[in-house]
Amino acid sequence: MRLDRLAPRLPAAVFIALVALAALRAWTCDDALITFRVAGQVLAGEGPVFNVGERVQVFTHPLWLMFLTAIAALGVPLFPGAMWASVIVFAAGLAAIFFAFRDKPVALATAGTMLFFSRAGVDFATGGLETPLTFALFAAAVHALRSDHPRVALVWLALLPLNRLDLLPWALPFAILALPRGSKGSLLGLAAVAAPAALWIAFSTVYFGDPLPNTANAKLAEGFGGRIGQGLGYVVASLASDAGAMALVGCATALMAAGGRRSGATRDGKIALAAAASMAIGLAYAAWSGGDFMLGRFLLPAVWAATLVVLAAFPGPAESSVRIAAACVATLGGLLFITGESTTTLWLDVEPDSPYRTWEAVGALDERREYLPWYGAFARHPIDPVDEPRTATPHIASALGRPGYFGERRQPVVDLFALADPLLARMKPLANSRPGHGYRPYPREFWRWRESGFSFADARLDRLSADLRLAHLSSELWTSERARAIARLASTRHIDPGVVTTTDEGARIRIDLNPAAIFRPWDGAELYQVWLRRYEEKDLGFGVRFPVAIGADCAPHAVAGELGDFPAIAVPRGNELSLACDKAALGDTPIVMRVGARGPDGAMRYDEPIPIFRPSLWWLGAVGKWLTHGWSERPLAAAIEGALLVALAALLGWRTRRRP
Repeated sequence: MRLDRLAPRLPAAVFIALVALAALRAWTCDDALITFRVAGQVLAGEGPVFNVGERVQVFTHPLWLMFLTAIAALGVPLFPGAMWASVIVFAAGLAAIFFAFRDKPVALATAGTMLFFSRAGVDFATGGLETPLTFALFAAAVHALRSDHPRVALVWLALLPLNRLDLLPWALPFAILALPRGSKGSLLGLAAVAAPAALWIAFSTVYFGDPLPNTANAKLAEGFGGRIGQGLGYVVASLASDAGAMALVGCATALMAAGGRRSGATRDGKIALAAAASMAIGLAYAAWSGGDFMLGRFLLPAVWAATLVVLAAFPGPAESSVRIAAACVATLGGLLFITGESTTTLWLDVEPDSPYRTWEAVGALDERREYLPWYGAFARHPIDPVDEPRTATPHIASALGRPGYFGERRQPVVDLFALADPLLARMKPLANSRPGHGYRPYPREFWRWRESGFSFADARLDRLSADLRLAHLSSELWTSERARAIARLASTRHIDPGVVTTTDEGARIRIDLNPAAIFRPWDGAELYQVWLRRYEEKDLGFGVRFPVAIGADCAPHAVAGELGDFPAIAVPRGNELSLACDKAALGDTPIVMRVGARGPDGAMRYDEPIPIFRPSLWWLGAVGKWLTHGWSERPLAAAIEGALLVALAALLGWRTRRRP
């Protein structure tokens, strides 16, 4: 069959393949269960809260919450119902994109193939979070723009920030493209786009006592200086682990550099320019925010925008479009072969104790692989929804979703990562913690801020607790006292516990820490153990193994195993540990700390590894390992598919050169 006859049929095949792959890779993450519990509280008449009686906004996606609540109101259990609803929403968005560009079959087949091999693109088509709805709203706006219905596009774009507030900057280039001519019309259009988000912020301020989600307070606590290096590493790691995303961003950039930026006079040229701007904003935002603990998730807006650049910037003439398609497909095939990883490797047979990919250098991991054994659509060990026991005090959890959703609805649940606890969210985490899951040395009985008679014996925490009770627990919303408390909370800096400080003194790094304030599983331990290790990416497998220890003399010592036989530094209760180490002795690597103590049962327990010192751009040495990690797992599919795509690209290029 000739290529010109085959081309119109390719988009349908790619569309079916994409939807089928999203369904096969369907899963639910633990964070999604947090929103599922809120939807249940809404239906029970408690309002959009996580814990009954606490107006704390634990979700970041109001529109998605409304959608899930509507599904639950129909009697559909959100687990697993949200997975299949997500597939339907993703398919609807994909259909809108394919219908909008139905006159460019080669472009659709090319962009769709790259999206098919994007791990972030297909994994977060489900997952239980707002991403499929974001994609569908974006696709609907694109369809309206290309169909010359700018006002309809503005409606869809206005819903994007309501689905997630930080999507407003990403949506602005498309909104500017859709605005009516004239300064008055432009201002009205921009106001219309921002109005739903502004109304939600106003509602959130009055009802929740905070204009932003509690998770934003928790995540942005470290400050820009502490986030930017982490965020840049996250962007690079997410791209390096995703051949499809790399191919899309690369091809989009090449198309704009080759002339797409000069085609602003045409409809598609304007769309390509707007999409290129949104792609840049998406990448910049992922870096600015410090990234995420889910590999690839924060990269998605940039990936979707890159997909649109490819579609809009593809030339019309058949031969030139085939040549560009050949170049993009060849790039994708080469990247698949380099990474050794393909989305067609589904990992449906993964067991709960199987190792999964962890990018320790940036604190991100392949979240789907972690939860697939329990929360996958085809899980081998489906979660058993057993109610959590009721206790007099809140249930303290690290992963908040499971005990929240599967437990008793009225049982208070708080987490150590500050997603649902506003007091912890306003405390600075230890520097260099995992993005979105910062480790905080939590105060003793921190959950008791809810009790008006309780005191932390710390004036800062007691003042904060009083304001939190007014903002989040008061039955009266419209009081001047509550309004002043909300204003104070909005302007108050995060409390620094000051239990770990690292000071760069030029030739030396000074490390001061208080082990008893960091480690609290057993209050009253008489002796603490401080475990310092050098993080050298070249010596590590994917897992937490640190073969070089730092002693009290700051000298490196080789150890074996995770904890090894080199003793930790003993620090008696009430004492602090102070080290002043030459940079030359430490090496140009991060220093990772764990603090532990022996409990009443005689068992030694350590907390999680926390990087307490990191040189700038410490993660650059890990890029090669990130890029080729797939070859250490199941590379056969990627190798075969990469070779076939390169061969296909060569055939396409040969056919176009042979034509007169």
